[in-house]
Amino acid sequence: MIADIATIIRNAIPERKPGANKGGNNRVDPAIQYALESAGYDVDSKDSRRFLRARMPVWQRYSSGGYIVDPTAGRRIIDLVVYDPNSGIPIALVEVESDLAHMGTNGDYAVASIAHDARGQPFNGYKSVERMAAAAQFWAIAQATGKYPTPAEGVERLKAIRSDRPAEHNPTGISLFLVCHVASQKHVRLLQRRLDSLGIVQPFVGTLTS
Repeated sequence: MIADIATIIRNAIPERKPGANKGGNNRVDPAIQYALESAGYDVDSKDSRRFLRARMPVWQRYSSGGYIVDPTAGRRIIDLVVYDPNSGIPIALVEVESDLAHMGTNGDYAVASIAHDARGQPFNGYKSVERMAAAAQFWAIAQATGKYPTPAEGVERLKAIRSDRPAEHNPTGISLFLVCHVASQKHVRLLQRRLDSLGIVQPFVGTLTS
């Protein structure tokens, strides 16, 4: 089933139009949603069912005093949440980016993970990736305990992780997909360790540049 989702996503990415860099929200999202729904999947656009609940912190930023968890006043929204049409169980999260141009050190979308790698350091993260990572972890907590974590509990769990293994960062194995309409190889490399830690294959891209 998951292999089918990957193939559907890859085939649904529309060709990039020359000079049109911003195609995520208005072109790629609907194309992927339509393709998945046509294949029989139940797709929730913009997470209206609250798979990732309100006020849950999902990333941190570097400051002169070190890393600081960025609080969430409202709710971070995942682009597409895919559910099994028969069981209603969430089986995949999909985030769509027009490009990864904000991956640079000072980019607005460049953040650090709250979770740590095996060396005890945060990963180089990206907002959409960390949304999925945190949402997957909170979902795992809810499945194990029968209760969705509070923001403090969620952060505590993320901070406790010291691993490079997807089994720790994404315990239930829910499939995570990062889709880029266009991406540079440099930016993909900057994210690769974080993608590997979550079991995310190299981002699906409409165009991969040097």
